[in-house]
Amino acid sequence: MDRIELIVNGQVERVIDPENSPAVRGGYTSRIDTTVGRVESFWAAVRCFERHPEGRVRFAHTNPAYLDVEGKPIRPRKAEVAYFIQRMHEEIDDSRGVLSAEAIDEYEQALNAYEEIAETAQ
Repeated sequence: MDRIELIVNGQVERVIDPENSPAVRGGYTSRIDTTVGRVESFWAAVRCFERHPEGRVRFAHTNPAYLDVEGKPIRPRKAEVAYFIQRMHEEIDDSRGVLSAEAIDEYEQALNAYEEIAETAQ
């Protein structure tokens, strides 16, 4: 392997240089001993990358593992919330005159919800 990435809440938290120690039955092992210094809820996953001599890259990605801390939920990033706010404005603008007032109202309710979430986004 060329590198191992620790992903926390969708962001690369740490890049680890693998040991690539030969295993008894073939292949290689790389022991990882690390901590995630968080005091709030989070999810974490690991990605591994390997470059082949032909130039292609192989990779693997684990499922996320979740840690829930009571009273400290995962908060979305400001950029994520801003994206959905922008999309709601675009959908409302594009849909006026095409959709019913009730459908536009649903978009506006979603916009209001995202704007409320934006107040607590990280």
